[in-house]
Amino acid sequence: MEEAAVLRCIETNPMMTQNEMAAIIGKSERTVKSINSALVEKGILTRRNGRRNGWWEIKKEI
Repeated sequence: MEEAAVLRCIETNPMMTQNEMAAIIGKSERTVKSINSALVEKGILTRRNGRRNGWWEIKKEI
């Protein structure tokens, strides 16, 4: 459920920061970071163009 909320945020705005995602879904930034890490490990999510000026890309749906 939390993973789906993060993916919806990314679909809305791929350049959204983890802090912004946390505010929208009502979780801590640390929780969002761990969700994103899990999604990256599963091959669902990837980060493009670096940390500062990058964006999130959904590779496949869960």
